[in-house]
Amino acid sequence: MAPEVTEAAVAPGAVHDPPQPVTEALQRVGSSKIRLARVSVVLDALVTLVLTVGGGIAVLDGLWMRTGWPELWRGAAGMGPGGGGGLGG
Repeated sequence: MAPEVTEAAVAPGAVHDPPQPVTEALQRVGSSKIRLARVSVVLDALVTLVLTVGGGIAVLDGLWMRTGWPELWRGAAGMGPGGGGGLGG
């Protein structure tokens, strides 16, 4: 029979498994990061859809054109075809 290895027999500085509470805390942090990443992806997708398919950029451009600023400033900073600052100008 092989002798039983005790903690005293383990070489100093040897790598041990972290204590159980530390391991559980690390798992909670990891799962929180995954949840946050999932929420971030969903929100990014929703914002992109609202701005593009939902016509959000056109709404923002329409509001921008109604600022009452001179044409030069509206056009330089505008986004859409009426603004001249975008690709459609």
